Amino acid sequence: MPEAVKQFDTKDAFAESSTGTLSGQLVQPNGSNIERSAISALVGTLVNDLGAVVNSRSAQDMLNDHDATVSESGAFALELQPADTAAREAGPEFQPRYLTLKCTHSGGKVLVKSIQFYIRKVHGHP
Repeated sequence: MPEAVKQFDTKDAFAESSTGTLSGQLVQPNGSNIERSAISALVGTLVNDLGAVVNSRSAQDMLNDHDATVSESGAFALELQPADTAAREAGPEFQPRYLTLKCTHSGGKVLVKSIQFYIRKVHGHP
């Protein structure tokens, strides 16, 4: 996994099979924003803690497609669907998910970062 650009704690977990918004800012290693006009491609893959692809989100175009948006300033948002937050039945109460983004920008520069977040299993737990 690439180094997590943003990590959420279990207290910020999405309830299993719920919707929600996962968001962050696309930034260069020097800390400056990557503006939408500089991005030629943004590809995302969502996996669970076992490395299995979740909800067929493997190498999806996330540049204003597949429930994802990028603002002019480079703010990224993914509208999570219930299938994105489905919990593994045999898994623990809090289950990590990893959204890896590959951003091609500014004449072919490539930035790969990961967002780690949690799903809270509701069914089967008191």
